[in-house]
Amino acid sequence: MTLWPRLGLLSTGYFQASGIFSFILGFNYILSALAQLQTKIIYTLESYLVKMNITVTGFSGTGKTTISLLLARSMNKKLISTDDEIRKAIKLSPERIVKIYGWERLREAEAGVIENISELDDYVLDAGCGVLLRNENVVNLKKSGVIVFLTAD
Repeated sequence: MTLWPRLGLLSTGYFQASGIFSFILGFNYILSALAQLQTKIIYTLESYLVKMNITVTGFSGTGKTTISLLLARSMNKKLISTDDEIRKAIKLSPERIVKIYGWERLREAEAGVIENISELDDYVLDAGCGVLLRNENVVNLKKSGVIVFLTAD
């Protein structure tokens, strides 16, 4: 006599659903359902993020430029930098704008850039945390996508 009939797993040559076997089947069903749900969630998020902009912001040294570049590459999105767009629009670096005209002028330039970018789709935006100082910027960024704030220890 084999061990299987004594464990209640076999009865006259076919498997009988014992407590542990039912548990395993139920657990596998739950895992399968969770995997399907996870796939649906990921698909929904991916389809939601397909045309959406992603703004990466944070304090200096948190890796905004690197993360933005990697994110844009991995999601096949175009990359845009507020600093680069300010340089193109005003023909001065953000640092020079602050030195010559002051912080308020830089914030005005950022607001104009953010307003233009918020009309675009499918971009990763590399932005300094100063863009969050104006409520209008936050509103514009949120209407066209999500904002990710990076921190570092």
